[in-house]
Amino acid sequence: LVCARLLASPAEADFVRQLAAVFVYQRIVRHWPRLGADTHTQLQALLLERVLNEPSPGVLRVLAECVSRVARLTMPSH
Repeated sequence: LVCARLLASPAEADFVRQLAAVFVYQRIVRHWPRLGADTHTQLQALLLERVLNEPSPGVLRVLAECVSRVARLTMPSH
């Protein structure tokens, strides 16, 4: 969740937020089952909030990939 805090901080440089988003993207599948429901909700809300408010296109692109990955983990497959 340290990376999630970096994502949430607009004071951090673009490259720091982008690296944090890449780290979350790479680790989310492995760690998602271990996280509790409250953490799931917090992370989902944080990612959506950052997508709506992120000014950097590079960071936004990685955040969108994170949202997509979380959606695949939470939506039932058909």
